Amino acid sequence: ATGAILGMLLTESPAIARAGFYSYWFKSPESASIGKPVLLMHGAAGNCRYMHDLAAHLARCGVQIYVIDTGMGDVTTEKMKMVQEKLAVIQRNHPQSKIDIVAHSLGGYQALFSTVLNPIVENGKLVNPIEQVQPNPMVGKVITLAMPFDASEVNILRATGKLPDAFTVNAKYDALMGHKIPAMPAGHQIEVNSGHIGIVYCPEAFEAVMQYLNH
Repeated sequence: ATGAILGMLLTESPAIARAGFYSYWFKSPESASIGKPVLLMHGAAGNCRYMHDLAAHLARCGVQIYVIDTGMGDVTTEKMKMVQEKLAVIQRNHPQSKIDIVAHSLGGYQALFSTVLNPIVENGKLVNPIEQVQPNPMVGKVITLAMPFDASEVNILRATGKLPDAFTVNAKYDALMGHKIPAMPAGHQIEVNSGHIGIVYCPEAFEAVMQYLNH
């Protein structure tokens, strides 16, 4: 893990600096559009402000952006309760719509676990028995950036019936997630020319997200 982090620091220093600048100086990227609701989820170290460019692109395409900042570190049951509360708020604003989720890095785990009704998480892992999981009716599509889903994670999507609505945009030069073996079916994943952090500033990734949202 240490080697992967060092590799990312060496290869992605401009993107990391940009993310730090955005996180410190930029405001929340929630938008006032009246389009389909999309909830952005950030990675382990940061807030959704560093995803400003992606949010701005989606907003220009008519998407209404919502964000949730759950703090640093792994996913927990408490963080998932925060997510459920945010989804409920958005649902009240859009009673006729399911809520699509776009998540970066480890936020992809939050997005994945959001497909489960009342998820229980320990040590960053879903512990609900797979044969007993029930789908979260508020969640529509799930799209992750730099978070490829492996076979066990695809099984969660399959159990909730969300696999047809799940997509991953993977980074070709990903120093953090390069060890994972992507297991999404054909047509549900794409690889773009970026690194783990740079993917949130990559126009190719933006277009892939919009393509999947309109799928």
